[in-house]
Amino acid sequence: MDIESMPVRSRILSMLPSLQAAERRVAEFLLQHAQDGGDLTVSAVAAGSGASAGTVVRTCKSLGYRGYQQVRVLLARDRMQPTVFQAPVPAVPTVPGVSGVSAVPMITPAPTVAGTADGTSADGDVAGAARGDADDRAGDAATPSRQPSHSAVPPIIPPIAPAPDSATAGADVIRHALSLAGRMPTLMGMLSTADLDRTVRLILRSRRILIIASGLSAPIGQSFASRLLRCGIDVIAFNDVIDQHIAASMLTDDCTAFVISGSGVNAHSLSAARSCRKAGAHVVAMTYFAASPLTSLAEVALILEPPDFTLGQELRDVSRVALMILTESIGAAIEREASRAGTAFTVISQHLEDDED
Repeated sequence: MDIESMPVRSRILSMLPSLQAAERRVAEFLLQHAQDGGDLTVSAVAAGSGASAGTVVRTCKSLGYRGYQQVRVLLARDRMQPTVFQAPVPAVPTVPGVSGVSAVPMITPAPTVAGTADGTSADGDVAGAARGDADDRAGDAATPSRQPSHSAVPPIIPPIAPAPDSATAGADVIRHALSLAGRMPTLMGMLSTADLDRTVRLILRSRRILIIASGLSAPIGQSFASRLLRCGIDVIAFNDVIDQHIAASMLTDDCTAFVISGSGVNAHSLSAARSCRKAGAHVVAMTYFAASPLTSLAEVALILEPPDFTLGQELRDVSRVALMILTESIGAAIEREASRAGTAFTVISQHLEDDED
């Protein structure tokens, strides 16, 4: 997906785990102030994030932009023109005993930084801004690039509020489900229709599809394989990682492998993906993080906006619901295009029995 076409917020979230410490502070500040980001000068961002103006510019370049001015313009665009994936969602019905849940969680704009103690103002003056750049880089060197952020910046998608004392566990389950449903338009914000078109074409044209998924993503892979199989697609999936590697090494250039990994750093999945590339097969990645080893191996990267700020939170909360919805949606598109989908219904019908009185 063209970086200039996607929401800045989505790009930042997907790149956070790859940023150094000082850059991450700048990125998190931009996320917190996304609603008024177009109004903030580089001096204001530097002051608010505790970094230098040079680090602000360096952060924007690490995100893939030409500099802060481009980010500033795109933030203003995002504020005025919501993406197609952020269309209003119908309000959910009220559930007895469950407090209301917003369909698309939003953040409250934080006040604009007016000035700083060292004289740096928000009107564009950057005198002395390079002062802290050396210190920022020194702090970066002491912090691993994949270390989870521990800043006090709240998540853009707020956590689900705890249930009132009077609520039942069942009501809490419903509240959680409605909150997850409300997050979907935001989580899908980075998907590109061009990448999805290419994905569908690869599935339909490939002699064989291999699904690679381990750990928490394994159930998603098995479900995706079953979905494609019912559409008449020659698809294989193995739970055993050694079998995945063997199957990957036997692919050819007319085959496609789907590698599903929420974190994008699963060692078994990465190893199998490298085997696919070595065999000449196409590789499609499904992950939450754009700057991950998996996306560098993929011909097509389907990146979902991570449900939380950091890789550490993603590993802890282990939500794969967005990946499941993506695979189901791709399966629905294949079902409309595939010519052999009816065969599965014939086979399924042979395994059903009526009750005998």
